[in-house]
Amino acid sequence: MVHILYDIGEYNVGYDISAFLMLAVILIFRLLQIKKKSHSMHLLIATTILQAITSLLEAFSCVMRNNPLLFSPETGNLVNFSGYLLNTTVIYLVVLYILSLTGVNKTLSVWQKVVCALPYLFLTTIFILPWTRHWIFYMTPDGQFHHGSLVWFADNYLYIYMAFSFLVVLFHRKNFSLLSWIFLLLMCFIYGTCNLLDIYYPYLKISNLLWALILIIASLQLDHDSAVKTIRQWQLTSWTDNLSGLKNRDGLAADTAQLIHHPLFVAMLDIDFFKEFNDEAGLAAGDLVIKQAASHMKHVFGNSAYRIGSDEFLVIFKGNLTIFNAKLTQLEQLTQSISIENITRKVNFSIGQCYGTPRTTEALYKMIRLADISLYDAKQSGRGRMGKLMVLKT
Repeated sequence: MVHILYDIGEYNVGYDISAFLMLAVILIFRLLQIKKKSHSMHLLIATTILQAITSLLEAFSCVMRNNPLLFSPETGNLVNFSGYLLNTTVIYLVVLYILSLTGVNKTLSVWQKVVCALPYLFLTTIFILPWTRHWIFYMTPDGQFHHGSLVWFADNYLYIYMAFSFLVVLFHRKNFSLLSWIFLLLMCFIYGTCNLLDIYYPYLKISNLLWALILIIASLQLDHDSAVKTIRQWQLTSWTDNLSGLKNRDGLAADTAQLIHHPLFVAMLDIDFFKEFNDEAGLAAGDLVIKQAASHMKHVFGNSAYRIGSDEFLVIFKGNLTIFNAKLTQLEQLTQSISIENITRKVNFSIGQCYGTPRTTEALYKMIRLADISLYDAKQSGRGRMGKLMVLKT
């Protein structure tokens, strides 16, 4: 007769593995349903699959421990070797998953990645080489399992990576919402606790269940982060003018809350005689004028520039008057140097400007109207000029 569950400790192992396998299957199918998978998603799937296989091996190991006479020492060695190797790989994959979430993996140099992998490579080398494997574990001829002299490294290997992961998450917490980075820190803590339970409380085998819960929560967190990223990308697309690459009126509306209550310089810019560019060389040439002018505007003013009409642009600048005027002068010089085939006329801006500290959204749009009035005066005075600096009255 084969004894599968022998005592209360083994019963906990069997229950834990069964619970994990059910959760792991659900998680794998759920992740496989997602069409576009990120690098983090692939790592999560790989981790789940390996942990499921590890659980199966642990279940088989449970049967072997209760029936030592039915299995050869070679079988025991193979099962324990595979279990150790997979568990070691799972821990390393969790570290890679955390590095992927934080974006640190993209900034590490080759030698830094090698240093990061050294504990994993060292331990797996010991497992793989037959003449060093007994340093971690070995099987006696009667089928009994024993730990080797370096088992302490295998046990503490997890804590090396846990401490590393904890520091990575802590120092990059600004990349995440409060909920996300607390979850990642909790993940580091729990997978360290799992190892302690396995070492010091062998009859309280709940580590696989905790792993399953961690991985499911991780998939939910990835879904949440993916949804937030998708919404953000959609917003950026809807806030951006397709031709110029500058923010549009919707982008301006989205930025309004960040602009009020700050001293601002507002400039309305209009390309002089823009219709003549289209008449002289066609609409494609006019589009090139818009693109190159917008490129220079973005170079000078960054995300403070907007395209709000066909050839009309808006700049809302936080700073002092000297810097503002210097940037406008730089922009004028850059746009006058624009060279487009079949166009002989130079590109010039007429500019209207306004200064003030808006306290409300209405006050900000009033500043834009005042800058537009200043622009109208500049055009009436001969174009290619800067209008009078209007001031918002509070």
